[in-house]
Amino acid sequence: MFGVCNHSINNGDYGHVQQPVDRISPTQQVLVTTNLTKELFVKTRMKDNTSPIHIWLLSYQRSGSSVISSLFGDNPYIFFLYEPLDSIYTALYGLSPGWAVPADLAVNRNGTLRKMPNIEKESVTTFLKNIYECEFDKLPTEFFIHPFWWQFMNWTEQVKPYVSCLSASGVSVKTLSYMQRYLRIFCGIRTGYISGRQVKCLGKLWPNYRGQELLSRIMIAGKLRFVHVNTKKSYITSLREMRKKCNYCINKHLRVKCIDTRVRAVKTVRGTMDEAEVLLENDPNFKVVHLLRDPRGVTRSRMKATWSRGFYDAHKEERTAHVYCTTALQDYKTSERLRRKYPQRLMHIMLEDFISEPEETLAGLSDFLGISFNEDTLHNLIKRMRPGFVDKWRHELSSDLVDIINRESVYLAESRFDVFVFPLT
Repeated sequence: MFGVCNHSINNGDYGHVQQPVDRISPTQQVLVTTNLTKELFVKTRMKDNTSPIHIWLLSYQRSGSSVISSLFGDNPYIFFLYEPLDSIYTALYGLSPGWAVPADLAVNRNGTLRKMPNIEKESVTTFLKNIYECEFDKLPTEFFIHPFWWQFMNWTEQVKPYVSCLSASGVSVKTLSYMQRYLRIFCGIRTGYISGRQVKCLGKLWPNYRGQELLSRIMIAGKLRFVHVNTKKSYITSLREMRKKCNYCINKHLRVKCIDTRVRAVKTVRGTMDEAEVLLENDPNFKVVHLLRDPRGVTRSRMKATWSRGFYDAHKEERTAHVYCTTALQDYKTSERLRRKYPQRLMHIMLEDFISEPEETLAGLSDFLGISFNEDTLHNLIKRMRPGFVDKWRHELSSDLVDIINRESVYLAESRFDVFVFPLT
């Protein structure tokens, strides 16, 4: 028998915040065209279209997206960015870098599907559009000094010169967190953190802030005390000074590379099909690769990587499957509507297909994207896939937990959806 992730979808509420027009403002779309005269590692077959190809690998935590993204990251002729969206939430809400937890972005604390505020949807789509168009001057400074540049640079060779340049300029993996040290008094550390000081937090994040002191209640020696902290300069002033320090590296190693590259790709586990719809509507060269995985494999992997679990599923494994199925099925429903509206621009891929039929799956992906990969690409991809990692859930999950995960599914015959096809044995 075969199953498909299924769950009722409910919308949760989330607080509304003022749109940060001074930090991330929508702009008119500009398509940048380039001509490459050198022999390409990736050769485009879009002979009648000289505009760059824009690719979004949209997936979920512990779904194998890092491994599959090596198809782009290992390629020197593809401009590829690994997990850039965390910086958007750092800029919007003052979160600690790396703590825009996808599970918390997906569902509320009670497990219902989280309704994305318009400010997030607009910010994410504008952010990605600016990346694809190489408009780096329109991106928030938090993006350029985010710790992910250092932590994940092994997933994309091309960012190493940028990281080296930042380091030579005095910027390190800890710089952004250090700049945020006063924000922690008001702003939540992670997505879903409930703070009664949100208004003051936003005042520190956006330029309309006028004060120079923070007044906060903190715990010292077990007693609640009032503490004055002199920040000397506002967070925004610090960002502007940091931006000047980084501009040389941005222009030399990101902007030039982006403009000179005909294929531009982004991999995320923090985006949704609702955001992809905006880009599909406005960018004729934009394509989405929707990567999915057997929910039992996802659940097992998230159980091991406890940092990937949100408030709702932090302590109950069965809720982890609920989060993934709820999120992925909602995206799938949206994607099926989009595939009818924008044919040949959205593709579903199962991680298990890359394991069982790597050549055929890569060939299908190549045809869809209109680019070809050489044999080294496939060889490197297979090397990154550790033998047996896809089926480890069969040996590590209890039969009771497997039954619970399977109950998050319905038989394919009872469903209108034909994705997440996996044996229920």
